[in-house]
Amino acid sequence: MGKYEARIKIAKGKGFWPAFWMYGGDPVYNEIDVFEFWNQDDVWGNYDPSKLSKVHNMTIHFDFDGDGNKSMCHTKYTGVDFSQDFHVFTLIWEKNKIEWYVDGSLKRTDYRYYTILGQTTGCTINAWGQYILNKIYTRDPMHIILNFAIQSGSDSPESSTVFPSQMEVDWVRYYQRNPCQDVNITDASQYPLDNQLYNVIVGEDVNINCNYTIPSGQQLDIVAKNSITLGPGFSAELGSTFSARIEPTVCGSSLKSASVDNFQDTISTNKDIETQITDKTFSNEDIQIFPNPNEGSFIVDFGSKNYQIYNIVITDIEGKLIKSFKELNSSTINIDLSDNTKGVYVLYLLNNQDKNITTHKIILQ
Repeated sequence: MGKYEARIKIAKGKGFWPAFWMYGGDPVYNEIDVFEFWNQDDVWGNYDPSKLSKVHNMTIHFDFDGDGNKSMCHTKYTGVDFSQDFHVFTLIWEKNKIEWYVDGSLKRTDYRYYTILGQTTGCTINAWGQYILNKIYTRDPMHIILNFAIQSGSDSPESSTVFPSQMEVDWVRYYQRNPCQDVNITDASQYPLDNQLYNVIVGEDVNINCNYTIPSGQQLDIVAKNSITLGPGFSAELGSTFSARIEPTVCGSSLKSASVDNFQDTISTNKDIETQITDKTFSNEDIQIFPNPNEGSFIVDFGSKNYQIYNIVITDIEGKLIKSFKELNSSTINIDLSDNTKGVYVLYLLNNQDKNITTHKIILQ
């Protein structure tokens, strides 16, 4: 169980069968289709070319009685032409609920249990209640599969189908939910930072009370239900990426404040560390960032401010370092991100005098 996600651009053509799915196989047939695209028919059952690459199926397969015959339940979603650009397809599979998303928008939800009146339950299962088990609900381990197949019979490719073609996959990610409990780090070896993975610490109350450094080029994201406390040994080097925020819904709670005890070194602040991100043209006295949104290039203009005390760091929305500017030689900085994919990026302005950080959303369109 977990969160499964991929950024994909599918191929377009009669007979193409791209799929992003999970499969368990023997001894129990066990499958979840995040998506399957195939030829679609009109209301009369005739092949409809206008639906190519626009309609996909989100399906559960499960042999719940072990007789070798699988049962299935699928839902169709009609969207844009998914062959024209990359899109993010997501499935969140939990103990009692499965959700399908396209570009962050929920498209289907399926539950393991329903009330005797047919109402959904989500995660709110009452020990004294009476429920109906959804026998087709998938609950066994599976493998992630992405493939591009060809249909057969009357669904086969035709003369207009272009070969060669491909399903382009930008990335595939798998997330596993961390247990939500208090996190007390008294030795940095308890949570070593990994160069290959997205580093995140999740807990009700997070307390780091040791010499803990985020090296340049690394990132760390802290998400807490109640509070975050960083001791005097916590530091982040220039060129690293650090964020910390209170999310009461991460475990379900009322909002409490984040706090920092002498957050020191290259990047530091003594204020609440939940950052404000803006998505419009930013202006902080004389500093301006424009145009925003943009097509890959924009300007950071410090105006009459002392630009030499600032550093600029840019990451993608997942925290991966894209560019950094450690020594500014002009009050007007031209930044080119045109080699990067369209989407949302984060720009950090680091003031080396007062150790404050401001964070701004940059949109490439």
